[in-house]
Amino acid sequence: MKKDKTTYINEQRENLKQYIDAQNSGDDTRSSINAVSRSLGVSGALLSQFMNDKYPGDNETVAKKIESFLQRQVEREDYSEILIDTLPTNNFKRVYNVARICHVEGEMGVVTGDAGLGKTRALHQYNEDNPDGVILIEVIPGTTAKTLMTKIHKEIGFAGSGTQTAMFEDAREKLQGTDRLLIIDEAEHLPTSALELTRRLHDMTGIGILLSGMPKLLQNLRGLKSDFRQLYSRIGIKAELSNLKEEDVKLLVQAAIPSSNGLYKHFFKRTQNGRSLSKLMKRTLQLAQKNDIPNNRIGAEVVEKAQQYVII
Repeated sequence: MKKDKTTYINEQRENLKQYIDAQNSGDDTRSSINAVSRSLGVSGALLSQFMNDKYPGDNETVAKKIESFLQRQVEREDYSEILIDTLPTNNFKRVYNVARICHVEGEMGVVTGDAGLGKTRALHQYNEDNPDGVILIEVIPGTTAKTLMTKIHKEIGFAGSGTQTAMFEDAREKLQGTDRLLIIDEAEHLPTSALELTRRLHDMTGIGILLSGMPKLLQNLRGLKSDFRQLYSRIGIKAELSNLKEEDVKLLVQAAIPSSNGLYKHFFKRTQNGRSLSKLMKRTLQLAQKNDIPNNRIGAEVVEKAQQYVII
């Protein structure tokens, strides 16, 4: 039986209120209303009016937008990204261990590896485990020495403004003699001037510094003609990550798909990259769920079909 328009609109209004309440756990809902309105493509004021039954426009159209949005959220929860990067794979343990050595011994270290091998997640985990001792900076292409210094300046409690020299002096005075660890992720994007700045900060404060990035980072540190020996010679420890081993894939697959037995072998044949493995497992679980296949009955044919939807 088809619902009348008023009942349908009221149901979607109530569904959205429940969703926002769940997101906020009783706190101020303004940020959630604004976030939802952006996803719906409407203004926050319009959505507030709708929720309070005061919107003078086409309420049914808004209700349909809300229904579609909420359905996407349900599917997103059902098929959320499989977060496997915090499990103790060989790569995770190596990155975490290098971070610990740099932190405890005040070393300057480097971690390199291709995308999808777990560098960033391991660094974030170390940061979460040591919230008072780590300064985590993520850089992007085009980051200059001053931009980097501004980020560091702000992260350690300053305004993040001023000349590069003045901000460096602020950082040097505040960090000198502390046991902090500065982690810079995506460091392959840094120009030589910014890398030299990190070396000077290390030399003058004694804090540990860990640079993480793609394999290109090591070449950047060496210099095209090995003419940056002063910088490269500061590296006290490094780790060059490799593809996942079979034991790693077994650990990750069995954690994400319990009772899957030897299924991990089919995944290992197709990828040894953590990111693509996560996506392949996600698509495999989607197909299995849609076809009512329990975990212990998922076979190679399901993985093979799922692979059609993943770039490996």
